[in-house]
Amino acid sequence: INAEYMGAIERLLNMAVTDVADEVRRYAIAYLGFLTFKKPKYCIDLVRLLSDSYNPHTRYGVALAIGIACAGTNLKDAIEILERLRKDSVDYIRQMAFIATAMVCIHQPKENEKVEEFRKTLDERIKDKHEELMTKFGCIIATGILDAGGRNVTIALHRNSHNLMKPIVGMALFTQYWHWFPYLLLLSLTFHPVADQCGAEEYKQPIHKWQIKDTPVGDTGLHGDEDQEPEPPEPFEWP
Repeated sequence: INAEYMGAIERLLNMAVTDVADEVRRYAIAYLGFLTFKKPKYCIDLVRLLSDSYNPHTRYGVALAIGIACAGTNLKDAIEILERLRKDSVDYIRQMAFIATAMVCIHQPKENEKVEEFRKTLDERIKDKHEELMTKFGCIIATGILDAGGRNVTIALHRNSHNLMKPIVGMALFTQYWHWFPYLLLLSLTFHPVADQCGAEEYKQPIHKWQIKDTPVGDTGLHGDEDQEPEPPEPFEWP
């Protein structure tokens, strides 16, 4: 973190604990994420104590800051703080904690126990008739983030430590969904496609044999063999 950022971080932290307006406190903490997304562990150290604040807007800002700074990192410390905030007594804090957890865990495999457990929790909360509406809304958004792009995208605000301005602007507008829900859609500007690269020893081109089994379009697979070719359509004749 360079000297310019340190000055901005100090001002934001000062506003977060001294300002009388809840909205100022909320976004002062949340926007720490934009100053630390290249060093997400530093963001966790900054907001860890604030996660126990008496002010609910401060705790909301902590969840959002972690979601921004730690997006796609699957950091254990970040998930632990968000797990505690997901059990908060205030509904909009739980909402943001679920969304932030999805941002942290985006593009993680099913084999990850934490992610699989988180998906089950989301499913249970969405189906729970006694759950608060705002929390349930956050669970629905979190499910969409986890499955974004067919689970083939991640959230990237920088590439090789170079800022990506369009994703950063998209994330900044996304944080304003508190005032207008359609801003949620702008999170898609932060999505970056990912791919699996197969390598071999001595950097030689690997040789793979791929076998793909799929059900023909229009066939549910309930009748007959899935590998059976569908019958050709009847020829169409113009009247």
